[in-house]
Amino acid sequence: MKPSRPRTPSRGLPPAPSLIWLGLALALTGLWAALLLTDAWPLLRGPAPWPPEWRWLYAPLRGTHLGRQAVQWAALAGYLLAALWALRGRRLAWGLAMAAGFLLLWQLIQTWVREPGLLDAMIERAYSPVANGYLLAPAQVDDVTFTLHHYAAALPEFFSAKPRTHPPGLFLFYAISNALFERMAGFSAWLGPLARTWALPGRDWPQLPDHLIASAFVTAWVQAGLTALTPLAMFAWARTLAGDRAQGWALGSALAVPLIPALGLFLSQWDMVYPLLGLTAWTLALTGQNRAWEQPRARAWALWLLAGLTLSLMT
Repeated sequence: MKPSRPRTPSRGLPPAPSLIWLGLALALTGLWAALLLTDAWPLLRGPAPWPPEWRWLYAPLRGTHLGRQAVQWAALAGYLLAALWALRGRRLAWGLAMAAGFLLLWQLIQTWVREPGLLDAMIERAYSPVANGYLLAPAQVDDVTFTLHHYAAALPEFFSAKPRTHPPGLFLFYAISNALFERMAGFSAWLGPLARTWALPGRDWPQLPDHLIASAFVTAWVQAGLTALTPLAMFAWARTLAGDRAQGWALGSALAVPLIPALGLFLSQWDMVYPLLGLTAWTLALTGQNRAWEQPRARAWALWLLAGLTLSLMT
């Protein structure tokens, strides 16, 4: 007997069990966040002796940088009003464009509020041997191709800790970027000296060659731009999951993505691209599943393979 494909819900909202699970997930997330913020259970932040006391890197600013905080809150209020306008009118194109644009801007604002220099922070975070480290790994080897062919043997020789323990995906990304800006000598010679004027006292990244400074700055923007695409991936996933009749719910999910704190706080950290990759992979897998139900002879395996390859980029 040929299996029948489950019918798509006819309502504009997900079924009640889905809403219950969503509410439970939000409640548990809120409880977890409250426990972390209050340090009610110290074991959650790790065993002693390090850190010896609770230290939240992104604690509330309280009375500092009041002018910048005012800009931050004004931007957030403006986005919330615009999001409600888009959601009420089911303005898909406007809503998705605003969500992606605001998430890009929100990353910059969050960094600008907390850092003395925004442009300096972008380069510092992309270069930092502790926070990133991938930028320098290709620069310290003589032959990138040879290193890739003998990557396991090269791991212990890298200067930074992260490249010593991770697959070569980001190593290859920065190798291509570094080589590109080394070839674009004129652009790098213009951007390098200009970027050095943004450096705060005590920074050591100004000692880098011009092409590495250009690579750090541009790749920081690439990472921020990829993170800003997360609302679009959320919309595609939610609509694929719930059907075309649930576009309002899918739009609301996309508009809520920029409000996830981590996506705005950790500019230039590649972990922020994981939601984009994960949602894209799930969308491809669900699309393949739906096609397999509708057309049993369809080549759904190609979409599942592409979903797996997309998911593998997270490593």
